[in-house]
Amino acid sequence: MSPGHALELLLHPDDEERVRRQWRALEEAGVPSLARHRGTTHRPHLTLVSGGEPDDAVLDLARTVLLPLLPLTASVEGPVLLGGRRPSLAHRLQVPEALRVARELLVARWPGADRRPWVPHVSLTRRTHQSHLFAALTALRPPGPDVRLVEVRWWDPETGTVTHL
Repeated sequence: MSPGHALELLLHPDDEERVRRQWRALEEAGVPSLARHRGTTHRPHLTLVSGGEPDDAVLDLARTVLLPLLPLTASVEGPVLLGGRRPSLAHRLQVPEALRVARELLVARWPGADRRPWVPHVSLTRRTHQSHLFAALTALRPPGPDVRLVEVRWWDPETGTVTHL
């Protein structure tokens, strides 16, 4: 599956640094983490919706329904494995109901949006080999009891750019 356009929520800088420390801790434990991602726009984030290129009406709706919610706090529930044989490791987040409602509005209006069930999370690894899972879970500590989400951006994989809403 090719990467899709995405609406993402960015973490407060202090929380972002805590996640980056998690990435480094995984690396020190011999687990390939997202610290290796060298994209200039790559940051710890919560993907809200992804899919084909959204039209201007979707981006306007995102501004209308998301910006009034910010900043918001999400509780860190603990580690979660996402995917099959080579899962991604992430911190699962418990988000406010208002964010879930806003997401559903965006999914309904965004043709081509990913409609799979949403698991709010901040990714730590991708395609993790099973032999690394014990070391990863041993090295992993929550970045805190919660994280603050403070900004909305749209990531365009075709141009490799982000637009802050």
